[in-house]
Amino acid sequence: MIPPELQQTLSQILATGQIGTPVALRLSLQLPQPHADLTSYGAACLEWAAEVFANEPARIATQQHARGQQQNLLVSFRGGQTVSVSVGRGAIDRERLDCLLIGNHGMARLEGGDCLAEYAPAAATAPSRWIEWITASLESSTPVDCTG
Repeated sequence: MIPPELQQTLSQILATGQIGTPVALRLSLQLPQPHADLTSYGAACLEWAAEVFANEPARIATQQHARGQQQNLLVSFRGGQTVSVSVGRGAIDRERLDCLLIGNHGMARLEGGDCLAEYAPAAATAPSRWIEWITASLESSTPVDCTG
């Protein structure tokens, strides 16, 4: 779901060490489709974040707007890193992805993601473990342990 251009740019940033060790990632994904599956898109973003951190999740907390137009996901990873993902739908004309990667020596900000439309269908292949954790947290309104 993440465009290869964005993956390549972040890989280069990480390889150079210019931001140090990644400690936090903030993704904001906006979708024009009013009925887009927020959970699948959020799960795809979280799987990508796990790859960036090269780590496994420890805990996830979720919230969803009362009308279901936005979902917010907060994940703590076993290595101490955190990722915050917001996925919204139906409020814009085209897909948009903004990314802020924070390291212990700096940060990298990438905005826009105009090439996202051709990669959006990949959200349908989001790993089921993320979908299960997100759903469990939404249903219980509490954080969910991802280690068991």
